[in-house]
Amino acid sequence: MPHIRRLARKPSTAFAALLLHGRDATAFTHALPLATGRAAFEIGLRALGVRPGARVLLPEYICDVMLVPFQRLNLRPLYYELDDHLSPDWESLEKMLPSAEAAVLLHPFGQPQDSVRFGTCCGQQGVLFVEDNAHGWGAERDGQPLGTFGDMGFASPWKQYAIPHGAFLYLRPDAAFDEALRLCTALSARWVRYVAPFFKSRLRALLTLTPQLRLRYMRPAYLPEVAAASVPEQPQKMSPSVAGWLAQQRPAADAARRRAVYRIWETWTSAAGLRPVFPALHAGAAPLCFPAYAPDCGSRDDWLRWGWLHDMAVHTWPTLPENLRVLSRIMDRWNRLVCFPIHQEVDSHELSHLLHSLTPPC
Repeated sequence: MPHIRRLARKPSTAFAALLLHGRDATAFTHALPLATGRAAFEIGLRALGVRPGARVLLPEYICDVMLVPFQRLNLRPLYYELDDHLSPDWESLEKMLPSAEAAVLLHPFGQPQDSVRFGTCCGQQGVLFVEDNAHGWGAERDGQPLGTFGDMGFASPWKQYAIPHGAFLYLRPDAAFDEALRLCTALSARWVRYVAPFFKSRLRALLTLTPQLRLRYMRPAYLPEVAAASVPEQPQKMSPSVAGWLAQQRPAADAARRRAVYRIWETWTSAAGLRPVFPALHAGAAPLCFPAYAPDCGSRDDWLRWGWLHDMAVHTWPTLPENLRVLSRIMDRWNRLVCFPIHQEVDSHELSHLLHSLTPPC
């Protein structure tokens, strides 16, 4: 599709509209294709004029790689509390907003949060609203794609597809887009040449794997060749080959298949004594995985060993920042959380058949 590839060679609102479920991109003003969500986060903050030393609110349960842009931009992270369902504790958030210049809302594991309420809280305090949809490519709330509600947002489709990289930065103000475009002009996409030949061949192979192996290799992070390539610290552009491939996907249909697989895991693990993190899956979710709480750390470890024995990528999340590992409420959550893999190429019937033959850990 040459016309798509031409669009992919430069940041383009039309290209972003093409990728957002094939619809007109009316929910936001501009979008830019980049290599990673971390790069999008950094470029967006710089474009919005967030100054060195500024305080930025983050949810207290977040991956440590989110702090890399903070180090590069000399920003100060502050953490607001979450409830047991990983939704914002609104009282904690509202108390901290007056001291911040920007606040980040995370849609954990692709489960939509209340973006409208979060944006209202930020607007009342004159705080920039940053929407982190790294987990939920294809997810939406009230018909609007996640990541497009705030002053800026980003999504990371590479987390759900067998591609080595791929993210989008969404920006609302025209001036911020002009600055982001200027910053992106100097970026490179040369690092992706290392993995591009591998990407094309491995993608075809992934689609022919057995359901069990697809569940193991649900993300590029589990592929040793991609992990060895590593994502560079410097922000990078999205490569034309990845952009062209993404433009041919159907995120909404993939999200529907992922929801079906999520519900199979939910039913099976609940019968085995686990408690889902989310009381109910949102109708517009695009689950990255199925997260659940085990009764205790020992039980969580039993499930991790069970996944290893059955060749499935059962895992925990995230790698917490060091300063959060001393808080007992956060570590209690981390010690009980276990995540089960989801892949849009594994349908619910395949997974049901597979789980029917397996016995959960005692």
